[in-house]
Amino acid sequence: VLLSSMAGAIEPDKEKHLGVSAVLGVTFYGALKAADDPNPALLAFSAVMVLGIMKESTDERFDWEDMGYNVLGAGIPILIIDF
Repeated sequence: VLLSSMAGAIEPDKEKHLGVSAVLGVTFYGALKAADDPNPALLAFSAVMVLGIMKESTDERFDWEDMGYNVLGAGIPILIIDF
């Protein structure tokens, strides 16, 4: 019941921010981990945030809510993988 009431609760634009950030975060994390980086989680998360800021800076107006979804998208998978 809860899941059915949540269906469509996230705007499509926000879903894209969440999904792309998650894929980028996991990809960067994997590459950094394979390169034996001492702190792949922090660097992967930071790289995704820089890309998110760059993307938002090119939009008509900077959307902090989009950045929030970028944080969730990058942060949650990295936390799950790293800890």
